Amino acid sequence: MGLVITEITFDGPAPSLARIAEKVSELSGLTVNFEDLRRLSDQLHDEYGTLEFACFPKECIEVSAYRANAVKEHLEKIGMNTWPIAKVVQGANEVVGTQTVYVQGYVGQEPTLFMMIVFALEALQGRLREPFSTEVRRAFGGPVTVAELECRRQKFHNRNLGMLLFALIAMPIVLPFHIALFCWQVIKLPWRIRAASRAVRQHAASGEPRG
Repeated sequence: MGLVITEITFDGPAPSLARIAEKVSELSGLTVNFEDLRRLSDQLHDEYGTLEFACFPKECIEVSAYRANAVKEHLEKIGMNTWPIAKVVQGANEVVGTQTVYVQGYVGQEPTLFMMIVFALEALQGRLREPFSTEVRRAFGGPVTVAELECRRQKFHNRNLGMLLFALIAMPIVLPFHIALFCWQVIKLPWRIRAASRAVRQHAASGEPRG
């Protein structure tokens, strides 16, 4: 299952999980619970936990924020700070004096809670890396009732189910096509290799003689 991650940056310290949950409750009109998942040995995070609507406790969103320079120091400690991957490791390149909150959900989750958390962080003076459209804000930026949320979840579930059924129905048609295409590429491979070799020889033969 794929991840969906959004970053919200703050000038100075990011809000706590409790403050974020409080703001989401204020925006949505629903009770929001949070669970702090940090351990005593966690030296990387200032905040790390999950938020959930009290009416749907099984569907949660992960929220985290790293301590200043913690990820960079960890990479140095394990000798990975000079690796190319260090440039894209989450939390390793935050600007000094700022703190970024990472909101993580999953593909297939109904997006109301995810979006509400993002809008709550924005309302708490966070900056979105990529702003959302007016349509998205209109759809997910206001109060919602338990009944409306249940309806959204059901529609989302039905849409996902429909897409799955379509994929299953289309598979007997699409799969043989892809297998045939793969086989054709394999069959053509020797001719491509010969053509490439011929082109190299012709290029070498047309070159100026060495002095």
